[in-house]
Amino acid sequence: MINNIANTLLTFIISGIVIVVSASQNHDYEYNSMHQKTYGVDVSFPQHHSKVSTNYDYLPHNDPKKSSPTHPNYVSPPHEYKDMPVQRLGNRQDFYDTFMEGCRHHERSEHAKCDETERDRIDMNLRQPQSMVNYTDLGFEKIKAPTKVFKAIKKFWDDNKGMEDVEEWFTGNTYTNHVSLLLVCYL
Repeated sequence: MINNIANTLLTFIISGIVIVVSASQNHDYEYNSMHQKTYGVDVSFPQHHSKVSTNYDYLPHNDPKKSSPTHPNYVSPPHEYKDMPVQRLGNRQDFYDTFMEGCRHHERSEHAKCDETERDRIDMNLRQPQSMVNYTDLGFEKIKAPTKVFKAIKKFWDDNKGMEDVEEWFTGNTYTNHVSLLLVCYL
């Protein structure tokens, strides 16, 4: 039962963060130490810039058969794609634009706060990593919660589920989605 609850919670958390999309099979992916596909910054969602990569994997300069300068049919990357990661996840800019429009619609008369907060979020993404310390090689470690702690958390949830409050965020917040209500059960 505990595993089912943990799996359900983990699935909920993951499904709130990860969006499954189809990707082209034209390229080999790089894998990290956990054997997960990687694709770089500004591919799935803007992290360092206000736009996601439009360097689609199907563009001629990304064709693995022609990407080596020694290949007779070599196609050099156009200037606008220089240093831009390959976009293997499809048109993520539409997803991002819809997300931002959701914030602006939610805030109505104070819609400009969404763009201001988004600029701050991206600036923080550039500044914050240099001040962070990893306590493991990976940056985190997955461990099993001690039984006593898990029982206390589970009891709290069982006693309070159904009494969640709508989580309030500051005007223009782009750290959360504005399409659905976010609920929180305060300790």
